[in-house]
Amino acid sequence: MIVVNIAQKQDEIQAFVEAQGYSFIKKMGLKLFFQALTEDPKAEAKELKAKIKSKDASIFFSVDVANG
Repeated sequence: MIVVNIAQKQDEIQAFVEAQGYSFIKKMGLKLFFQALTEDPKAEAKELKAKIKSKDASIFFSVDVANG
């Protein structure tokens, strides 16, 4: 699973990530959980972070990998 930690623009970023082909799983506080698309979620998280940053460089967020 890939986790996007973000306080602002959650709905906008969720829609953007879903448009990239990811399936939304759940929201827990500031964390948005998405199903990873490949067997290498660390590389995927790095790529997704770059895509989100290119969309809106003004927001503060992180992208991590979650187990389970």
